[in-house]
Amino acid sequence: MSQDDNSTSAQRGLTPTQKFILGVFGAMVVAGVLSVVALTVVNNQRVAPGASTPNSHCTRQLAAPSGDGSTGHSQNYLDTDFYGCQTLGMSESAGVAYLESKNIRVRIASRDGEDFMLTADYSESRVNLTIVRSIITDYNVG
Repeated sequence: MSQDDNSTSAQRGLTPTQKFILGVFGAMVVAGVLSVVALTVVNNQRVAPGASTPNSHCTRQLAAPSGDGSTGHSQNYLDTDFYGCQTLGMSESAGVAYLESKNIRVRIASRDGEDFMLTADYSESRVNLTIVRSIITDYNVG
């Protein structure tokens, strides 16, 4: 084999097998880098901590409807509903502490999509909370 034959062989480049191996190796390197980047992004995402103060967007009905035969709620219900509304957007721990400071009993009705069994008794001084990622997202009196 002459010098010219060796240089011609070197100029041809990589064989198909070498190209395949290099391609697979390159894809593995790219996948590894993307995995590290994705894990970094996911780990740096912070769960919103939720407010630690009551929601100021709630309006309060100041008095129960008059005794004119209309179906209305008692003042106790209205107070509980108002304080329950104020917990929307609060962290679970802050919301529960806030409601308990107002002498309102608390039940967790749902957490992260899992509904819990509740008793059927009704109480106007109890709030049932829905929690998503440690944030109060919904409530109802009862």
